[in-house]
Amino acid sequence: MNLDRSQLSDVLADDLRCSYDPTFYGISDIEWLRWVQATLKHGIETTMSATISE
Repeated sequence: MNLDRSQLSDVLADDLRCSYDPTFYGISDIEWLRWVQATLKHGIETTMSATISE
C-alpha cells in the first residue's frame, strides 16, 4: 500500500485498532512497522532453526 504518513496512522488507529503510538518514542509508524516485521521474521527464523536442529 502506498500510504502517506497521515493515511498510515489512520489505518493503524481506525482500521487495525492499534493504540500504540511510536511517535511518542521518536520513530515513525513505518519505522515501527519495519521493526515489528524484522522482529517477527527473526523469531520465526530462530524457531524454525531450533525445530530443525532437534
